[in-house]
Amino acid sequence: MKLSICNEILGKDLVKAAEVASKVGCQGVELAHFTFCTKPSDLSIGEKGKIKEIFSSRGLEICALHWIYASPPGLKLFSKSEEKRREALKHTFDVVDLAADLGAKVIVVGSPKQREIPPEVPRKTAEEWAVDFFRKAGDYAEDRGIIIALEPLPAEDTNFINTTEEAVKLAEKISSRYVRVMVDLMHVVRSSENLDEILEKYLDWIVHIHIPDIYYKPLNLREAVTKVLKSGYKEYISLEHISPGVRPEESIEKTISLVKKIQV
Repeated sequence: MKLSICNEILGKDLVKAAEVASKVGCQGVELAHFTFCTKPSDLSIGEKGKIKEIFSSRGLEICALHWIYASPPGLKLFSKSEEKRREALKHTFDVVDLAADLGAKVIVVGSPKQREIPPEVPRKTAEEWAVDFFRKAGDYAEDRGIIIALEPLPAEDTNFINTTEEAVKLAEKISSRYVRVMVDLMHVVRSSENLDEILEKYLDWIVHIHIPDIYYKPLNLREAVTKVLKSGYKEYISLEHISPGVRPEESIEKTISLVKKIQV
């Protein structure tokens, strides 16, 4: 089992994220680039090297990047403007380059509002655009050895890719070994999906998993992670959600401690 934390749950201090992750016994940290730059293309190779060193010097790897469309402002995957769609694709290439330079292997496509299908764009058109968009992104990612992971998010957050089945069906249409799927155990609950069914049907597609902290009451975290581990999943499990009213450091310590004790 490989464990990580998402750095933005501790703010923008990368050193603090590295120190906390190391202290609680994680193997990696997952980064949101908006915490250290507006655009990945703004960073020099030297600056990327310094970011990587913050974690590698503490025995940690940067396992993934997420919130990839949260910055710069204005990115839209389904804009009617072809220029805006090209801008989003170029940004995706830049995130792939950032991941490769930092040693990450996965980029997570979450960013619910940036992938919202606007009312003026027919769903069929948006789906055709998505296949073309992520096929091109997958080709670019393959050249850098990076996997793009589509994240299902609840319908209340976005109107595009709401279930694991939808994510897998889109990935099947894209037909690239470098476009796969990730699962957030909190969103499985929020979308009323069945975790047993997901693991039985789609395990081969899943390359990354997010979890909420132990204070997220709708989910029995120990039970859910036990199911994940029993399924044979061996990639990163990354803590992303901290419940309101809880100190992040306390939440991280207790959550990671609980997960590390799970035996299957």
